[in-house]
Amino acid sequence: MAGQWVQLPGSAARVLGLTGRVEEARPGSLVCLSGEVVVDLPTGDFVRLRTGETFRVGEGGWQALATAAETVLLHLPES
Repeated sequence: MAGQWVQLPGSAARVLGLTGRVEEARPGSLVCLSGEVVVDLPTGDFVRLRTGETFRVGEGGWQALATAAETVLLHLPES
């Protein structure tokens, strides 16, 4: 189990305490709030995000995998 997204009140923003792998389809911006995460992209590429780094994920789905303890990920979906 990778954790559960928590939506911030009055916002589309979601936060996840990532403990494993999560699959998503919604495009938007990812911000690594703590820890470290590898984001697998549908193109076969990947991006590593460390605390404070951000990346925009596009259409086509993506997967995130925590590579450090206490990884927290913020997702700002596109409307």
